[in-house]
Amino acid sequence: MDGSEVPGWERRLERIVTGLSTVLARVAGFALLGTALLITAEVLARKLIGASLVGADEIAGYVLAISVAWGLSLAVVRRAHVRIDVVYNLLPRHARALLDLLALAALAAFVGLWAWFAARLLATNWAKGAVSNTPMEVPKALPQAFWVAGLGVFLLVCLALMVLAVASLRRGDTARAGRIAGVPGAPHRASPRPSSAARLGRHGLLARLLQRAAHPGNAPGARGIPAPQARHRQHHQGEADEQEHSQPRHPEGLRQRLGHLH
Repeated sequence: MDGSEVPGWERRLERIVTGLSTVLARVAGFALLGTALLITAEVLARKLIGASLVGADEIAGYVLAISVAWGLSLAVVRRAHVRIDVVYNLLPRHARALLDLLALAALAAFVGLWAWFAARLLATNWAKGAVSNTPMEVPKALPQAFWVAGLGVFLLVCLALMVLAVASLRRGDTARAGRIAGVPGAPHRASPRPSSAARLGRHGLLARLLQRAAHPGNAPGARGIPAPQARHRQHHQGEADEQEHSQPRHPEGLRQRLGHLH
């Protein structure tokens, strides 16, 4: 289906999801860069002047957790997460589309459960006024609020992608659904079916490979001799056997040998 037939609300929703995820990922990237500079300064200060920056490791831990949560949304939008596609690529496109929806639904369920428990932890620490057990005594609710916000956006992005994928499938646009939720590089359009000769050729080659794997000793050169040399040696061995059988027996030689034995 042509891209011009995509409804306007889908385009707007896709732009919002992509834009928000990109902004969060860039902020997380700059935060990680700042943390790396902070750790570098802390190491140099400890080495050169014998002093240490208080709380550098604690701040690095907070930034790492928040950056991961804020970068997950862009990963799912760009389909950068890992998926096992050994069987996936062998299925027809409609079956692949259903698996894509199932994967998004499972991811959304997991993220929803994760965000729920993270929000409960945030509410508990906020109510108790809990602080970190460090010299900085950072209120735990402060970094956890940014962490929970990233998880919440991640959940909303997963749900939005599910809506876009379902809308594309309802129009019969499996190619767009694959670009939204499918595996990168997978064929989301209908591909021509291979001919019978090609399928038989592949199956015949597979059968020969399996036979060689099951009986490695029967393969040419399996005992360390290359196939041409093995045939050459077998040929010469056959000629030697024929010459031995074709040579006549000499009676004089036999009599002399019998005389020596007596």
